[in-house]
Amino acid sequence: MMVLDVRTPAEFDQWHLPQAVNIPHTRIRENIEAIRRDADGRPVLVVCASGKRAYLAQRILAQNDITSSVLSGGMTTLERHL
Repeated sequence: MMVLDVRTPAEFDQWHLPQAVNIPHTRIRENIEAIRRDADGRPVLVVCASGKRAYLAQRILAQNDITSSVLSGGMTTLERHL
């Protein structure tokens, strides 16, 4: 599974999941082929702070036939449980 973190670079630098790739949600469309190549057929887990930006990015991935899902509650919820 590829982990795609769609937060800003500043948010990503504060804390991120190991091996996550950072592409802000506003740049998904222009990086769609790089995402497809990096995923290499694996599903993509899209994460952001709360889930909203991840949902928007996931919709773009789906429109481009890339299998993906969203981490419900985002990094904020995940951090509370670690």
